[in-house]
Formats: sequence, structure tokens, C-alpha cells
Amino acid sequence: MQKEKQNLSKYGKSFQEKLVNIIVNDKKFCEQIREVLDPDFFDLKYLSILTEKIFAFKKKYDTHPTKDALFSVINSELKDDKEDLLKASILSYLSNIKDKDQVEDELYVRETSLDFCKKQKLVEAIVKSANLVNTTNYNQIKSIIENALKLGENNSLGHDYDLNFEDRFLAENRDVISTGWPEIDRVINGGLGNGELSVIIAPTGAGKSFVLVHLGAQALLQGKNVIHYTLELKDR
Repeated sequence: MQKEKQNLSKYGKSFQEKLVNIIVNDKKFCEQIREVLDPDFFDLKYLSILTEKIFAFKKKYDTHPTKDALFSVINSELKDDKEDLLKASILSYLSNIKDKDQVEDELYVRETSLDFCKKQKLVEAIVKSANLVNTTNYNQIKSIIENALKLGENNSLGHDYDLNFEDRFLAENRDVISTGWPEIDRVINGGLGNGELSVIIAPTGAGKSFVLVHLGAQALLQGKNVIHYTLELKDR
């Protein structure tokens, strides 16, 4: 069972150029779509080659290439005289590329391209699974489909420590709630801060739950709304 390979030509040249623009500027999106985007999906050769070079750079150096690095890669790796026109097209596109926040219809381009690419990967998985049906290896078929469905998902693991790290050194005002214990407030700079996660640690039976109830009561006395969840105490 085979299916003709689809490409991004139906979305037009402008759409494809915007997509590569976002890939160049946004390393997180690039990492996400790299799982499902085949450079051959571009019907424009200069975009296909550029995307291929970006992905190869990320795989080799485990980092996102800068525009300067891409200029260097294109100049050094496209040396054949037959590739002069292609090289010129890629370099011209890179020179005119916009910053990420200047890309029109960015959200549409992101969502549409991801949806298209994920569907192509799913189709590939279905075709591959169909060829395995006669083997009755159902676990392998299940694995192929499940893995295809996971591709292209948001792969953020949470907080990016390196992102805007300098901002963490800027002084800011803390909106605090007093614990009701002057000495504790002194140690933690006035109380529990808004947006902060505070953890009470103590041995079993030392009174952690009573401390939490006390902190909630203090917040109530200061006009705050309090929700207290417990997953381990008896109902009484």
C-alpha cells in the first residue's frame, strides 16, 4: 500500500517562506517541527535545502544555528557551479528574513504547518501498519501508530533556565503575606511571596499540617482568599 507524498505547495510561496522564517528565528518551534517536517515538503528548492541545513546543524552541534552560521554553512557547503543559482537564492532569502515578531499570520503558519506535517507522519504510519497486518504483529502496529501520534507535540519540559536569565537579577517588589511569626518573617524577607512556592519540611508527626492550617488562617486574617487541599488526613 502506497500513497503519493504531499507537499506544502498548496499553501503557496509566501506561506512556505514565513514557515522557514519562524524556523530560523524560533529554536523551540524548530525543535518541535523538526520531528515531523521533511525538507522535501517544500516545493521551493531553496527553502528545502536551507531547512535541511538547519536540521543538520542542530543534529551535529546540538544547538540552534544563528543567521551568521547559516550564511557560513551555505557558502562553504554549496560549492558546485551548478548550485550557484540555488546558493544565491538561499543567501538572498536569508538576507531579507524578518525577525520572528514581524512575521505576519505567525500563529496560522505555525498551527497549519504542524497540522499538515503531523498528518503526513500519521499517514506514513498507517501505510506502514497496513503492510504489517498480515504478520499479525499487533503490538508493533500499535507502537508505530502511537509513536506517530506523539511526533510534533510541544516538547517543552517547562522552565528554560537560560532564557532571559539576566532578568532574574533585577530588583523587584515582593507582595508578601506574613506568616504570623515575626522571626520567620525576618528570615524569609517579610513572609510568603506572591507567585512563590513554599514547602514545609519536617518528620512525621512534627506538625506540618498544623503549620499549613496556621498559614492559611494568617492569610485569611489579612483579607486573602485561601484554598486548603489535603490528600492524606482523615475527614475529621
